[in-house]
Amino acid sequence: MNEQIEAIVEKCGEYMTSSRLSRPVMERLMGGLGDRYSEPWRRHHVVPHMGDVMQFIVENIDDVEEPRALLWAGAYHDSIYIPQIPSKGVNEELSGELSQRDLAPYLPNREIILVQEFIGGTVEHLAKRNTDMAKLIDGDLKILGAPRPEFEEYDENIGLEYEFYRTEHAESYRIERGKRLNAFLMQSIGSRIFMTDAGYELYEAQAQKNLGWIVEKYGLEPYVPDAS
Repeated sequence: MNEQIEAIVEKCGEYMTSSRLSRPVMERLMGGLGDRYSEPWRRHHVVPHMGDVMQFIVENIDDVEEPRALLWAGAYHDSIYIPQIPSKGVNEELSGELSQRDLAPYLPNREIILVQEFIGGTVEHLAKRNTDMAKLIDGDLKILGAPRPEFEEYDENIGLEYEFYRTEHAESYRIERGKRLNAFLMQSIGSRIFMTDAGYELYEAQAQKNLGWIVEKYGLEPYVPDAS
């Protein structure tokens, strides 16, 4: 295992084992995931991102109903990440399938199904408030509420992951990326981005500032609710 994976294991490992999933097995699985999250085309969807998601879950573990399944979902949620796949949700589906293959010998079937369901929830990033799913999604989105320099770096890293498309179709990339981020801003105006109380308190205000700035950067009109 590399040092970053070792750090994640130290923070989260006690919640991830079972009678059939020993510490050495857990470390082996996490080491393999570390290799996947270190693929050369990745810039944002790398080991530190996985660690951020899992750390948020652990920080709120007292309110998690299915901690083992949720943490494994955090570990596997971007285990397959191929930007060239055009269809929405395919990477998440493939990640869920990989989790099933890897974890089936070690976890109860009920938890395997939960892991796949949690991963599937990261496609639309929608969840009921303060549920296990909400904790996974808020961890996944916490970068939206990071300090501005980190948020700018995140946005550029996404662009680098899609450099094959951004280079040839700069205008289309600008519009589609702007729409994607504007959707989160629209969501925040209608309700809120972060569906856990912890995520809302920590990241909501900064996320709205960041998203307002980025929508302007991409040349889109910010969403304004109908006042009528």
